[in-house]
Amino acid sequence: MSTTSNKSDELSVSLSLINDKLNFIAKADGDMTVAIDYVPPFGDNLGFTSLELLLMSLSSCYGSSMLLLLRKMNKTILGFEIQASGKRRSVHPTSFEKIKLEVTIKSEDVKPEDLSRAAKISEDSLCPVYDMLRNNVEIETSFFII
Repeated sequence: MSTTSNKSDELSVSLSLINDKLNFIAKADGDMTVAIDYVPPFGDNLGFTSLELLLMSLSSCYGSSMLLLLRKMNKTILGFEIQASGKRRSVHPTSFEKIKLEVTIKSEDVKPEDLSRAAKISEDSLCPVYDMLRNNVEIETSFFII
């Protein structure tokens, strides 16, 4: 039995150093790039830090899965935002020990129980970034409906 690979089976990026410190340009398929750097004196603060990118990745993954579910429930979405913050450990490696996600949704018909249901499904089976982090970092979520 032969299996064929599709684009979602394996992802790859390239990373290139562009200065004499820690400034990189990262690229996935296509021409879109992301600047990555570190704070002075090691870097020049010319891009996102790796942990900022991790928070963005978690937020976009979690938000995308929640929005797909809410739209599948035929809910009207007029606005959606996630504010993410991470508390770093005081010892090296200074990874996150806790991440907070504050989800704000603007909708005329989304109820708290709809958000709870979408969040649970996202956390348990849809968001791969959440799944990879959940056993290593405490993730606290809060929801606001406008």
